[in-house]
Amino acid sequence: MNKEKLKNEIEKNDVIFRYNNKYYSICYFRDKYSVYETDVEHSEQRFNSFEEMIENFNIEGKAFKDVIGEIILV
Repeated sequence: MNKEKLKNEIEKNDVIFRYNNKYYSICYFRDKYSVYETDVEHSEQRFNSFEEMIENFNIEGKAFKDVIGEIILV
């Protein structure tokens, strides 16, 4: 997965992906991005742009942009 393909997919549908056996969801609504770890309360983070999301959303201490190539869409 690369960031362009991911952005296109998110803007068409909500996305669920797996990283290190944990599941995450990304929703795009009204030009905002909402990301959360599934089944974890209060894990939602909101971002104003795709670039802000990939720069500032962290997964296991890593920037999302650094692990995009390792995620698996489900």
